[in-house]
Amino acid sequence: MAKRNINDMIYQNNTLNLGLISGFIDRGQDWRLEFSYNANGQLEYVGECLQKIEKDEQGWTIRKLVYDGKGRIASFLWCKGNYIATWDNREDYTYGSKDYDVTDPGDL
Repeated sequence: MAKRNINDMIYQNNTLNLGLISGFIDRGQDWRLEFSYNANGQLEYVGECLQKIEKDEQGWTIRKLVYDGKGRIASFLWCKGNYIATWDNREDYTYGSKDYDVTDPGDL
């Protein structure tokens, strides 16, 4: 079986598969996703939180997409401080290749 390139999986029929990119489980109506694009029009950040959380409040988990020189997604990075981040400050956080300090959103 041939290995599939991550970009082949993400771009299905030349359409960005946001569900695959978010990597989040459908948790129902209490949850929402937020998307942010860079100056090149590429998806750069994907955030998830409970519906009751405002963009300037803690309670977000955020992923950052990193692109290579050809505009292909090279990696997905997790925000350090999972579920204690704010969407408004997404550009200020440290991102890494694993989910760092996991906080149960039910504790918020």
